[in-house]
Amino acid sequence: MKRFLPVAQWIAIPLLVFAWAEYSAKGWLEKQTDWYPAYGQPGTEGKQVNYIFIGSSRVGAAIDAKTFAKAMEEHLNRSCQALNFGRGFSKPVQHLLGLRNLFTMQPGASRGVTVFVEAPAGLPVYDTFADDWYFPQATHMLVSRLASEDLTMYRKHHPNWSQQATLLRLYACRPSYLMRNRNYIRRLVFRRSRQKLDVLFPARAANILEHDLDQAGGVRNDAAGVKIVREQIKVEVDSVEKKTIPPLEKTVLMEIRSLVESVGGRVVLYDIPLSDIKRAAFTGMASEADRTRFRNGLAAEGIPVLRPKFSHDDSDFPDLSHLRKSRKKEFTRHLADAYWTWNKTQAQP
Repeated sequence: MKRFLPVAQWIAIPLLVFAWAEYSAKGWLEKQTDWYPAYGQPGTEGKQVNYIFIGSSRVGAAIDAKTFAKAMEEHLNRSCQALNFGRGFSKPVQHLLGLRNLFTMQPGASRGVTVFVEAPAGLPVYDTFADDWYFPQATHMLVSRLASEDLTMYRKHHPNWSQQATLLRLYACRPSYLMRNRNYIRRLVFRRSRQKLDVLFPARAANILEHDLDQAGGVRNDAAGVKIVREQIKVEVDSVEKKTIPPLEKTVLMEIRSLVESVGGRVVLYDIPLSDIKRAAFTGMASEADRTRFRNGLAAEGIPVLRPKFSHDDSDFPDLSHLRKSRKKEFTRHLADAYWTWNKTQAQP
């Protein structure tokens, strides 16, 4: 028996350490990952949610949810709540699953919600279910929101066995906070370490941080991050290839619309501010004939595309991609005004 005691210790001690790390990570990450609820999370009924913004980090940088809610309160003369789920490295299908989980978790509070979807250069992201469901560096944004039936849908649209095996592996690791969030933890530790250095060496922060760039939505405001994004965008516009836009009815956007309408809500698109080079990249992704066809499809479906009266130029985009923080509330107010003007022509407030 004594011979097996050292072996048992070598097994038990790592297990105890891992269990402690999992417990600590659970409490810590639940405070840090302020995004959609995970699938199966217990239902709660919070304050009524009136407006939700979804999309990329551009949405996180350009939309101030509190400003939008306040503007609508002034128009409607009643309390409003707005949420911003714009996040870098997110995909349309993740927003679809996240909204489903949110509506399931808070069925009453989500009733009649208006969901705003960014439409860069006048068109929304037109991903279908056959497109990628996640970025390799941000797998945690998908796996927490998956239900078992979502795996069946994935297999239907992704027949490649290697892709299926990768998602199944990620899904199997879902119970572990450390495993499913390891990429996020790595980036978060790096960011927090940099913030600590900035506190210790204020002069360093003044030299390397772009202070007029909001970190909301995962936007980097360190000099290295800004430089990387600027270089990526310049390469992007030079290497853009035209692709055929899929039929509107096959896009994830239409599934989002069906889901939102199932809780008595509606989907509204809006043109989000872009630098000239970024707008050129978006418009260059498809032929003008294709873009016109898609716009006509949106109009036929009664899906509006708001165009706020907001003047800007490239100096308003420190990294050429995200609107500077000092103009965030201004754009949000213009968007609220554009929505209110359109809203007065509709029956639903």
